[in-house]
Amino acid sequence: MPETVSICLAGGSGLVGSAVLKASLGSHRVHHIHHLCRKPLSISHQKLRQHCHPHLGLPVMDEPNAKVQVQVGIIALGTTLKKAGSRAKLRAIDVDLVLQVATTMKSHGVAHLLVVSSIGASVKAMSHYLRCKGDMEQGLIELGFPYLDIMQPGPLKGLRDEIRRDEVWLQRAMACIAPVMIGPLANYQPINGNEIAQAMLALIDLRQQQAMSATNKQGVVARFNRQQILKLINLA
Repeated sequence: MPETVSICLAGGSGLVGSAVLKASLGSHRVHHIHHLCRKPLSISHQKLRQHCHPHLGLPVMDEPNAKVQVQVGIIALGTTLKKAGSRAKLRAIDVDLVLQVATTMKSHGVAHLLVVSSIGASVKAMSHYLRCKGDMEQGLIELGFPYLDIMQPGPLKGLRDEIRRDEVWLQRAMACIAPVMIGPLANYQPINGNEIAQAMLALIDLRQQQAMSATNKQGVVARFNRQQILKLINLA
């Protein structure tokens, strides 16, 4: 039986991140959640520790006598070109900030990192957004985590604190054509943030079990599309 874990979460105010936070707080398998944020969430829980810093740093954890060791890191950071305002600012969040946070997490003991990317992510993608996701994934691989799990969902559905009108229209359009999206096309159907969160918690248990086994392998990098994410939920 895997031991309980401490999780470091970045992006807890977003659609997927908030779902991860809620699921983690309700899980007996999670001992503590360290949330990296610019401003604290209006949530109080005995498991939750919020670390607020303009650049999502960990000033308290960097003190020699207060360094917290965490086993699992979850990064659910991301923006849109419209919200960022420019390609450079989008890259600063989707690539630079993610890698900065991942580096900090690794320095505090994270051996298993889970990150939310996107289907179609590639360093060679024509789309700037997908190319940034591809660069981010490659950068994380180069950091050398023992376990790196990359979630590559299609469009996200669920309630956000902010309304993204383009996303709302896309969800409506996808709902109309979803019945004919079968096979590989099914991976482009919208997926709920709660489903991604459940899959992530299932992966944490799976990696914990693998780490304790005699056939433990290090340097594992795995990507999960929509259909694979839904299969993981059955493991929870």
